[in-house]
Amino acid sequence: MTTIKKRRTTKSHSTKKQEKPYVLAEDTEALAINPLFQSDEELAILDNALSAAEEILRPLLAKSSASEVTAAFKQHVAGHLGVEMSNLEEHGHVNDDPNDEPSQPTVYRALVELAQLVQAGNTEFDGLERSANEVLARVNALTQ
Repeated sequence: MTTIKKRRTTKSHSTKKQEKPYVLAEDTEALAINPLFQSDEELAILDNALSAAEEILRPLLAKSSASEVTAAFKQHVAGHLGVEMSNLEEHGHVNDDPNDEPSQPTVYRALVELAQLVQAGNTEFDGLERSANEVLARVNALTQ
């Protein structure tokens, strides 16, 4: 038997509490971040992830239509994102085997690490230049 649970209330942009809709109990976990009732922080993270994906996918538009790229990406996400997010939650990286950590960070992570070096006041120019060149080579490989 399917039970129906009432979602908890959340604060909207005003100070009034807003009721979330009723959802099926089986769907509660899937709707923990409900597209209709996201916090500003959750929405900003999702928007930034989408913007990064759009930039990375842009070169595919040279050979395929926007609808073809969209369909391919949706299929790829449907097949991989859930498993990889579970792996991240369970053991901190996307690979299925907890002992098989990726040999290098993602391009995004490499860019963040480079920015952190600069922010920390790292003045070793050769090291920063080498790191920047490595990251840019990886970015360029994605776009060619």
